[in-house]
Amino acid sequence: MEHVSVNPTSRDSALADEIILRETTITRLVFRPVIVNNIHNKKAAIKGTFVFQRKNPKDEWEDHKDLSLSNLKANEWVKLDIDSGELLQLITKINELYALHAQEGIPKQKTQFVKKIETHIDALLQVDKNELLRILEINKEIGLQVFLRLLDWIAKVDNREQVVNRLESLQPDGLKKLNTLVGIGSLKTALAFWNDNKSNSNEEFWQKTLSNFSFVLSQIFSFPVIVSQEKAYVGGKGIDNSGGNVVDFLIANTLTRNVVLIEIKTPETPILATHYRGDIYSISNHVVGAVMQVSNYRDTLLKNFASLVLGKEEKFDPFDPQCLVIVGNMEKETMLYTQRKSFELFRNGLKNVRVITYDELFAKVQILIDLLEGNISAKLLS
Repeated sequence: MEHVSVNPTSRDSALADEIILRETTITRLVFRPVIVNNIHNKKAAIKGTFVFQRKNPKDEWEDHKDLSLSNLKANEWVKLDIDSGELLQLITKINELYALHAQEGIPKQKTQFVKKIETHIDALLQVDKNELLRILEINKEIGLQVFLRLLDWIAKVDNREQVVNRLESLQPDGLKKLNTLVGIGSLKTALAFWNDNKSNSNEEFWQKTLSNFSFVLSQIFSFPVIVSQEKAYVGGKGIDNSGGNVVDFLIANTLTRNVVLIEIKTPETPILATHYRGDIYSISNHVVGAVMQVSNYRDTLLKNFASLVLGKEEKFDPFDPQCLVIVGNMEKETMLYTQRKSFELFRNGLKNVRVITYDELFAKVQILIDLLEGNISAKLLS
């Protein structure tokens, strides 16, 4: 909430607060606006003067009058530079004065107006669509900031049905472009997060990360998925309430409701162990252990599913479910040909369990970004 003072000088004119464009400890440049009732053009309601000021010994601002433009000689001239930030400040404040005059006119006495956000929104809604597009095209950075704030608000609004109904009023091409832009932004955020945290060895960190960017997990499968449960209990407790099995992620096919169990390690988890013999390398105990662990979770879920969902309406069904292990970073291990061969032979020989590395997972994200931005053709991926 801001304030602006308007002091009438006549029935058809008033001085408004000075707009400070540039200021140091001893000098400043201001614009002194005047609001007028223009009988020739009602929209042209603002005029004014640029004034250079200095501080006097009493620490008060006073106009600098050493140079009079009317006394300039033939070979003399004056140049006043205004940078982009100063010009934006000037345009913004003058636009506010235009809106104030349109709503209030010239007051009869000195008045301090409180400018509420509703006034700005109302003025914005009254702007012609083409004029608004022109303004945003000129001020792209401001437009993008407003767009981001609106997206943040939309994500938090309670009545989402109203938002959806409004979006449906957009032209199909415009809605498609909006969806693409938002999607690319989310994907790039996830990719940047991966690039900044490759060396993080905290498993809980990656649990939270993949939960926040759950759409990344959907890039692994050829069918639509949704995270049904994190840290999901799949059974296995003994009579003494010990030994329960908890899988990191339980995701489901949104169409068939079939379930997938996901066990995660970290990008720092080693994939390979020592050289075995010939051109064969052993797989690390961490990877083998994760494969066995998720396989055990699968077995437990199949045996205990009926008792787990007794009296409940679950959103998934275990129809011969797949298992997935996300582990390691091949890029960091810089595998030789024989090492890559050993890893591929191992994971391709597994039954019911897929193993994918973090760099492979986020490489899929990069491919999708390139596809959406038109850097690669969909035909190349088919």
